[in-house]
Amino acid sequence: MGLGLPEQTGFEIVSNVNTYEVAILVLIYIYCYEDDIPFKPDLFFDLISPTIHSPEFNPYLDSDRRLLKEVPIPIFEDVSKCVQKHCGRQAVVELLGYLYAIKDLDTITQLIRTLYNKNIVEKYTDLNKREDKAFKCVTRKSFLGRFMERCYKKFHVADFEENTRLWDDFKTVNESFRCSFLRRRRIDGDFPRRNFRHLNDVNDIMNNNSYDSIISIFDVMENTIDAIKSGCERTICISPEHFQNLINWRIYENYKIENSSRPNVSSSSSRIDDFLNNVSLNDMTKFPSLHILRYLKYVSNLYYKDALDSLHKYFDYMLSQNSNNYFHLSLLCLATFYSSFHDCEAAMKAFEEATKVARENKDTTTLNLIMIWMVNFIEEYPQYSKRFQVTIDQIVKYMRRNSDNENVTVFENAYRFESLLLIMNNSNVIDILESSFKYMTIVLQHPRAESTLLNMIRYRRNLWNTLGYTNVAKMYQTFLKEQYDETDTLQDMYVNGLEQIHEGNFNDFLHISDRLKNPTLTYQESMVLKDLEIKYLVAIQDYHLAMDKLNIRKDECTSLFFDKRWEFEFDIEKCDLLIESTNGIRCLPNLLKLLDSSSVSRNQFQAMECLILLSELLLQLGKKDEAQMLMNSNMVKVLQFPSIKERAFSILNA
Repeated sequence: MGLGLPEQTGFEIVSNVNTYEVAILVLIYIYCYEDDIPFKPDLFFDLISPTIHSPEFNPYLDSDRRLLKEVPIPIFEDVSKCVQKHCGRQAVVELLGYLYAIKDLDTITQLIRTLYNKNIVEKYTDLNKREDKAFKCVTRKSFLGRFMERCYKKFHVADFEENTRLWDDFKTVNESFRCSFLRRRRIDGDFPRRNFRHLNDVNDIMNNNSYDSIISIFDVMENTIDAIKSGCERTICISPEHFQNLINWRIYENYKIENSSRPNVSSSSSRIDDFLNNVSLNDMTKFPSLHILRYLKYVSNLYYKDALDSLHKYFDYMLSQNSNNYFHLSLLCLATFYSSFHDCEAAMKAFEEATKVARENKDTTTLNLIMIWMVNFIEEYPQYSKRFQVTIDQIVKYMRRNSDNENVTVFENAYRFESLLLIMNNSNVIDILESSFKYMTIVLQHPRAESTLLNMIRYRRNLWNTLGYTNVAKMYQTFLKEQYDETDTLQDMYVNGLEQIHEGNFNDFLHISDRLKNPTLTYQESMVLKDLEIKYLVAIQDYHLAMDKLNIRKDECTSLFFDKRWEFEFDIEKCDLLIESTNGIRCLPNLLKLLDSSSVSRNQFQAMECLILLSELLLQLGKKDEAQMLMNSNMVKVLQFPSIKERAFSILNA
């Protein structure tokens, strides 16, 4: 057996102390009575934290919650890995020596009671009042003290059968782990056995609990019993709290896979999945978040029906066990499910129903969450923005009324979406930058989940690309590339498309209309493809079809939804088309309007695009000196924008 799960492994959820907790108690004993090995606090934090109760993690409701610590599986192999990580190999040898010294249930009983009775004091001031200072003590309310007290209470109320089960499980896993460790480390000879010298007297404990002594009677029959058990599967005992934390960790990791280009998935993920796949129907009812875990896996693999079934099962259980607010939470999760599969019509209905029920129940917290998801949906599918009963402006105003002290997520998203809305309206660049700066400031002042910071960096990159300052955007992209191996898909698509057009390589554009039908395209990706399609048609001199496409795209920007930025870009393309077709004089009135509009919005990139076209028109009309003079007077501004400087140089060299 290696560091993975043993073959033929099952598990059982138990309320009594389990072997994993016994191993931690042994480590605490070593910490209290042996000074040779320096223990780091992180060791006990990593091992004990999974045994503490934790609420269910739903990534769609708690996306900002921090779950940064990997949860170990309750087997000795994971305990030893953690010990070696924090304290070195010698500490693992010491642990194994003490585990090997446990030869009966009496020793475990002594260990639990000794730690509880001798190594716990009521308060910090009592630490210095102890007569015997040869060993360490902890306060009752400390991290270690609470764990020791929990183990003592669980063991104290356990019945004979449960403690017998603990001993049977301990014998099996301890011997298996010892053999495995010796084989991996190639240690020859008998393994060093330690001695629990500081435990209470065996006879005193046996007198206090008479049934412990009965265990020795059954030791006579152990050889026969072990022979029978050897053919059975090995079962790992786990506490309900530890099991829930394992589920939470895997949900968190699966959610990271969905929202990160390079998720840092732990090496134990597949082992935990094997562990969780053996859940009985009875346990599924006790841990309904298992349905969320399966839902995330089905969504990532595009299993529509299975994902929907898992989501329904989760909320069928939650609605029967919890308050009414779980109804609109279920509708919200249903809406996010539909949107992830690009079923926008169904998503809109679910969003509106969730909003209605949340308002009826006066559940402000959930309503805020619904607004955030609606904003994300509209950002991805702006063509559906007019279909909602509330306008985009109303959503932004509602979100901005929230105080950052009440819900910082709502507050920051209000400014993020406000800036995106200003970009779509082709508004004043100063207003856009002001809203984006407020969003960035709020994110940096209230650090939460890593995904929040990543989203802000992606947003800033896309913002500077949109405003034409691609060199600034590259700084953000360099960070994303180096730290997360993330590429700028949108910008790469646009730049590669332009290069292919300029080089006359049109193979990728022959089926561009089919690519536009892909439902997984984001809104911005589809608009970039539409823009490249028009540039391709102009390049092959199919001006009539290009003009027809331009009129369709402009109509989409005004009829389905208001996107004045892309309307401006298509107007630029129309002027470029007329100049390329030697009909440039026809675009002059529209070009002057665009120039005035860019001056009002203080958008220098758009203004320089217009000046480039105006200079090219002057060249076409035979006014070379005027064209070059216009270009020379604005060259400093033009050079800020790498995407148009080559055209400027060609005008100067004409």
